[in-house]
Amino acid sequence: MSSLAPPDRRRPSLGWRLGGLAVVALLLTAAVVEGSRPPSTVASPVAQALAALRGLPDVADADVRLSRPGGGPRYDALVTDGVDAEPAREPGAWLATLTVEPRSGLTTAEAVAVAERVDAVMEGVSARTPAGDLGWDVWLRDDAAVHATEVRLTGTTEPGEAVRAAQALARGDGVLRVRVSAEHADAVVVRAVQATGLASAAARHGRHLTAVVTDDGRSDVRAVFPQEALADPFVELAGAVELVPSVTRVALADQGDQLGVSLDVEVADDAATDRVDRWLRASDRALPAGRTVSYEVRAPERSSSGYVGGVEPERLREAVPVDPSEPAVADDAAAGSPVAPARPSYPDDPAAPACAGGDLEPRIAWTDAAMGSRYLLLVAANVSGRPCAVQGTPALAFRGASGTLTADVTQAPPSHGTTEAVRIVVPPGAEVSAGVEWGAMSTGATSDPATAVLVTAVPGSTAVEVPVASSGPQPDGDPTNRETELDILDGAVVEVWPWQVEHSWG
Repeated sequence: MSSLAPPDRRRPSLGWRLGGLAVVALLLTAAVVEGSRPPSTVASPVAQALAALRGLPDVADADVRLSRPGGGPRYDALVTDGVDAEPAREPGAWLATLTVEPRSGLTTAEAVAVAERVDAVMEGVSARTPAGDLGWDVWLRDDAAVHATEVRLTGTTEPGEAVRAAQALARGDGVLRVRVSAEHADAVVVRAVQATGLASAAARHGRHLTAVVTDDGRSDVRAVFPQEALADPFVELAGAVELVPSVTRVALADQGDQLGVSLDVEVADDAATDRVDRWLRASDRALPAGRTVSYEVRAPERSSSGYVGGVEPERLREAVPVDPSEPAVADDAAAGSPVAPARPSYPDDPAAPACAGGDLEPRIAWTDAAMGSRYLLLVAANVSGRPCAVQGTPALAFRGASGTLTADVTQAPPSHGTTEAVRIVVPPGAEVSAGVEWGAMSTGATSDPATAVLVTAVPGSTAVEVPVASSGPQPDGDPTNRETELDILDGAVVEVWPWQVEHSWG
């Protein structure tokens, strides 16, 4: 799982501190320094908005940052999540990010009144501003040391309810800051355990809790996809793990039903690896129905992985069992019949650590089709610079051309060929491969074929999105014969083989 940066608790720089009669001149001057002068159709409405906002009752200050056309989101106090979605603006339009600071010590009712006044001002200014020139992103920000709230008014139809939601979520012990938008919420807490119940509280206020982080960066719990919401049991699990002795960092990512939940735990020393691993395997914490949590425990020189409570996903429990009593060589081979060539292998190293998610870089080697079946060869290279061991089957999900995840895809064990997951020590720079097979599906004008494969190479790692268009040519050798999409649609059944040195379809 990739490491996520802790939030910056300092007040974010908002560009230009504007005031009085010089506001338009400062806007123009600052923009020249940035390399592009905003036209008067941009500078004038921003100046009018600032003047009106600063004159509102119970408003202590208002600031602005202008982003040139083509710029990205400008509000970056936390790592991007659902709260940070880029506000809609026309192509070529500037973006004005306004932050309004209410007077300190306001009651909830007074803060609601401020939000409604700000919303009314912005509604009037926006109505007079061509959307092709300027877009708006408006925040109401209480910068208290604890129980601070930040409410994104842009896109919110009920600003008062958004303020009430933020203040309700921020009241808990140990909650330092809560941010709320029209649909999402995130929080900064002292310790992850102090976020207990925050997800269900957000749901009661009509918001998805998408992220909880500690102010020291020790814990990071988030829903990877903004359309997903964190559940209390996952937040509480992270809080409990954070308190286990020798644990130095916890990162939990809910990647949805298809990709599952991954838990990355860093420990202070190698000796703690087994102890924390046993704690996780023995956990009897109740998880949401049908959900499992894969984990990876990492020390400076050791790592281990498994599933919290020892509960594996259903797709792994249904995998084809391997009978240890089966002879290693078929009877006809033992009788003198021709024997197939030995399968390729890498040198074994019992001391090699398990590959972490960041150690393996997946790609699509090629795709092919024949007789109503579809094939894809997935390859992962060891980019860690040292040997590491992998054993198991990658977990896959798919994203359609629309940008949404393909729904209800079933990952099934292989129905033929080599099905045993063996331990492979992958040398630096070497690759392992896994085959993927599915039946042809009918696509049409309204279908949403997959244009990307999301690969979770090992349990506990974060999914890596691999575009189908990046795949190599098909096995016919024609370099121009490449797919840009897969006919994998909602409800597809996809067979996935375990990692092998060289894949065999059997």
